[in-house]
Amino acid sequence: FLEERVQHDPVLKQQLLVCIENSKTDEKWRTAAANAITILVRAGVQFKYADLQGIRIPGADLSYGMFYSAQLQRADLRQVNLRNVLLHRADLSGAQMGGAQFGELPFLTEDTGVWWCAYSPDGKSFATGLENGKVCVYDTATWERINSFRDHDKRISGVLFSPNSRHLNIWNSTLIGHGNYVNSVVHSPRGDFVASASEDKTVRLWNAETGKCHQTLTGHTRGVICVEFSPKGNQIASGSDDKTVRLWDVETWECIQILSRHDDSVRSVVYSPQGYVETGICRCVLTGHNGTVTSVTYSPRGDLIASASVDTTVRLWDVES
Repeated sequence: FLEERVQHDPVLKQQLLVCIENSKTDEKWRTAAANAITILVRAGVQFKYADLQGIRIPGADLSYGMFYSAQLQRADLRQVNLRNVLLHRADLSGAQMGGAQFGELPFLTEDTGVWWCAYSPDGKSFATGLENGKVCVYDTATWERINSFRDHDKRISGVLFSPNSRHLNIWNSTLIGHGNYVNSVVHSPRGDFVASASEDKTVRLWNAETGKCHQTLTGHTRGVICVEFSPKGNQIASGSDDKTVRLWDVETWECIQILSRHDDSVRSVVYSPQGYVETGICRCVLTGHNGTVTSVTYSPRGDLIASASVDTTVRLWDVES
């Protein structure tokens, strides 16, 4: 609750920052400061280049926090949870760090191949769709499995959270209008359109209210496996068995770029939260999976990338490093 208030209440945010600042000179503030910085980190507040010299926050939970180039000299960080904290170039000289907890990024292992993964829009949940028809939901604060269910034995083709993060849409079916199986379905950012990718080599745009087909995008030479809207909804990306990603302009419905660096089928496409592809230049290749990568997604903050594979693992990648 407090994390949500911080995001919308600048006065509360400032009060919590004052608690942290007071701990530099008065030890009595250390418990309040530890609670304050825990709340701020969970609310997504970043401490890049922050002057935190001498703060006293023993026992605070800074997991997944952003402390790039932070000044933490002589800070009391005893028993602090530093798992998955970005501390690149941070100055920790003279800091007390007895009992501080470090750890690797979460590594999820499933029973069978993972064919889809997705974060909820609020960032609090993460879902995986498995080859055996099972769906698993995790709490991203602890990465503990909080729910799992299976209604059938068929492979999960897609998992999609509703805009309010309360419901999951799961599919492995065909929309009337396509000439073959539907591999992927996604909502537009405003929720007025649904885009579907099909084995019939097309992407179709559907009116979310009427269910009528609004536009059909053609150009792929083999089945289209995945589709995604850009965050602003002005661009669509589609990936195909033809080893390409095509980018489509939503105003003209024309293909504006073809990305063709992949050596095999493109099974998942995703934009970063700030994303809009301009140059189409490949900036980085992530390696480590021992099998086909079936799904990729960004965390809502854009600081992590999750990739799912038929090697039964989900890997989380730090965007900065």
